Amino acid sequence: AAWASPFIPDEPIIKVSQLKRGMKGYAKTAVPGNKIVSFPVEVLDVVTSPTRPRHLVLLRASGDVIKKLGGIAAGMSGSPVYFGGKLAGAIGYNWSFSDHDLTEMTPIEEMMSVFDYPESDMAGPLGKKPLAGPLTVSGLSSRALQRLSSRLGVSVQAGLSGSEVKGAATNVRLRPGDPISVLLAWGDVDVEETGTVSAVSRDGRFLAFGHEVKNFGAVRLPVSTAKI
Repeated sequence: AAWASPFIPDEPIIKVSQLKRGMKGYAKTAVPGNKIVSFPVEVLDVVTSPTRPRHLVLLRASGDVIKKLGGIAAGMSGSPVYFGGKLAGAIGYNWSFSDHDLTEMTPIEEMMSVFDYPESDMAGPLGKKPLAGPLTVSGLSSRALQRLSSRLGVSVQAGLSGSEVKGAATNVRLRPGDPISVLLAWGDVDVEETGTVSAVSRDGRFLAFGHEVKNFGAVRLPVSTAKI
């Protein structure tokens, strides 16, 4: 029943049709210690596409937070973006060869529509480069981690094993800007990808990442809170 009901964010939204070049706003993301901070963004253009998402908003990020991070960083996908204090969407895409202060935002109304997708049509678009999320693996030796990283062609970080995680919280109420991890595999070896919460619905559902995760289509995967 909840899946069939509309996703309504618990904060006001602004539609992509209301965004204009030169508009200034801010985005929220988590930094070490899980402190949620904000940084300025400016609309450079609104780009249309024949595939989902139908619109992407080209943004330039600035400010001390971005300078310290060296630009839009891995794990910031899903960071919510606001104009006039209203939720506009989430950071979702980038280009590895470009200025690292540039990013593309997925409009919130397009993210909200994911609950209306038929399961046979859940795979994401091709040709767009989702902002990479840190991939962490626990249960492997450092040598095995290096081999896995080489085989996958991505940076793989060592994660905490289950015995090292203490005081795990339950019944957590997520907030926009909070870091979360999607567990791609779990058991003796855990594999997870980290992103950011974009919006929370009044009924407790949430949206995150701002893009498809691994282009798997409709899947059911555990999600945990994460620590930056």
